[in-house]
Amino acid sequence: MDVELQGTKQIFHIRPTSLWLVGSITALAILPVFLVELPAMNDYPGHLARMYVLASIGTPDQNPYYYFYLPYVYPNLAMDIAVPFFARFINVASAAKAFLILSQILVVSGAVALEIAVKKRHEFSGFFGAAVLYSLPFAWGFLNFEFGIGLALWGLATWFALEDNEITTRLAAHTLLCVCLFVSHLVAFGLYGATIGLCEIWRAFQPDVDWKKSARTFAILTAPAAIILGYFVTYTANNLSKEASEWDSFAKFLSILHGMNGYSAYLSVADILAITAMTFFMYKERCLSVSPRGKWIAIGLLVLIIVLPFRVAGGDLPSLRIAIAALLILPAFLTFAGAKLFFRFIPPLVLGFIALVNAAHIASLWITFQPEFTAMRASFHQIKSDAFVLVGHANFKDDRFDKAEMPIMTATALAAHYENAFVPTLFTIPGQQPLQVCPELNRLTLTHTKDYWPVAVSVLAALANGTKISEAPPHIRDWVHDYDYLYLIGPSGPNPIPTRLEALSISNSFTLYKVIRLPGEETALGHVKQRAATVASVEPDGCLRQPKAVAAIQ
Repeated sequence: MDVELQGTKQIFHIRPTSLWLVGSITALAILPVFLVELPAMNDYPGHLARMYVLASIGTPDQNPYYYFYLPYVYPNLAMDIAVPFFARFINVASAAKAFLILSQILVVSGAVALEIAVKKRHEFSGFFGAAVLYSLPFAWGFLNFEFGIGLALWGLATWFALEDNEITTRLAAHTLLCVCLFVSHLVAFGLYGATIGLCEIWRAFQPDVDWKKSARTFAILTAPAAIILGYFVTYTANNLSKEASEWDSFAKFLSILHGMNGYSAYLSVADILAITAMTFFMYKERCLSVSPRGKWIAIGLLVLIIVLPFRVAGGDLPSLRIAIAALLILPAFLTFAGAKLFFRFIPPLVLGFIALVNAAHIASLWITFQPEFTAMRASFHQIKSDAFVLVGHANFKDDRFDKAEMPIMTATALAAHYENAFVPTLFTIPGQQPLQVCPELNRLTLTHTKDYWPVAVSVLAALANGTKISEAPPHIRDWVHDYDYLYLIGPSGPNPIPTRLEALSISNSFTLYKVIRLPGEETALGHVKQRAATVASVEPDGCLRQPKAVAAIQ
């Protein structure tokens, strides 16, 4: 379609495959990040808190008591490497936002690059990329996964673009990508390898296959991956194996229904129906065709979606993550089949509309959270420096935590930055993050992702009254002595334990309480130091034996 401006010689070619159209929709979809100070993704405030503590290590602002940096090569490290580096030049909050924006751009541009590498042209992959920017894994703040998927798409584009190059070039590029993907996120690394493996297996079964070339390709594919997986199994898998896998087929099905929008099941189902109807209509009209490689990849990814558990080794929603990745990979293997120009506009219109509606919904939601984040930051001034802060939830009706309050819950971890506090819900899982809790505080360390959910106030009240609860996580069993403050997430209500709690700050979505000390009871730091006196090991930098920590007790 050509549109000519009167009085000029310029002709603008408005094509449904235009990259400027993809860029415009992507820019609008990313706009919510710029509209708010703190994106209200479930995990984002917690990640930001960890970035603040990581970036402060080795500086005068370092949290000097409770955390230390353990340099080790894990999967899931993309943000922990990039943001502290960016923070050398800009503030940490801006560096974290820059990482989020970079991840979003990588997803869209990687989908485009993959399609161009496979088909030598762009048709609609970029629109799929924009449409999934606020799918559940991305909207909930799985930032390392989002960055890793974007990098994996670029890696796949590189693999296909170098198909006819010399073996040394392909091996070097593939090895570098394997290392970067492994460090970025394990699922992204696996998806990259699985997609290439499925393609090469399909190629090996073709009648005219060159067996020597095929053998060389498999050698290139497997050699770096085998070395990396050997390292993973030897040095890091032990920590992940402590996390239980959860087989819940119904929960997996529900997660996929919620997959296209992280905060609205209705919008997600509507998005899925729109994409399904669009695809069915275009197939019915014979406007789309799928390459044989694409069919092979689709079947392989579908098998993975079906067989993987709901939660594996502490990682949430692996099947949903693969489903979202499939929406980014498979369009590269779909082709318009003699479609009229009108039909070529259908994917950009449908997918662009989905992208913009999801972005508008997310923007409105994030904006409503900003006053609560402001109130949360103000409440930190009520907390004394170096205190111990516990997080629970105040759902007085049925003791179930409202997942919509998750951004508020993870924002409490920012007290570790603003007041040098110890907050057990700061992301420090051994084997998953390089930021670790001092060994003297192992009793209060969370070692499983499920423990990050805030504890019901009814459980805390029972423990405070001396009731023994065997199912209670270790970090809360003596909470009235181990912590100085308690955040209860949820609507405010009556003081649940007036003999032990004093309200300091009340907001619509949380209440900050001070734990009342009885005569003769020490502060939480003094109590923890006393209980940890038997620890005889030499502690890393940043732990309780530092002079500042001792001075804080005296």
